[in-house]
Amino acid sequence: MKAASVKELKYNEDIPTGAKSLADYLMSATVKSVDETLTYEDYHDGTFQVFLDNKRRLVKKPGYEILMTDIDHVRFFTKGDFLYMNVARESQEYTYLIGDCYTKLEESKPDEKESEPDEEKKVPENPAKS
Repeated sequence: MKAASVKELKYNEDIPTGAKSLADYLMSATVKSVDETLTYEDYHDGTFQVFLDNKRRLVKKPGYEILMTDIDHVRFFTKGDFLYMNVARESQEYTYLIGDCYTKLEESKPDEKESEPDEEKKVPENPAKS
């Protein structure tokens, strides 16, 4: 009897999930620096760093949230007005669009008063109807 060999398949589902989580964090953030480490500031003025630690994990600090594991290399880069992440695991590379580099507009402050609505404006009569 001959034994059949079955090749183990790895789908790397955690990589797109980690990229999506990071993209969600960056949606309302301002990117400060891009390279091997990504530094960004969120809308509460907290500064965060995303980098590959010495145990091959992509982490977000402070708080040490693990976004991906078993990563060989990560690189953040910009192309045009967009931010990308390139991740390598074993012999496969993945590149994800994770954000933009546009300047975020400041939202109106809650203590600012809204202007009072204008009085009803009279619509001039249409002379053609007369």
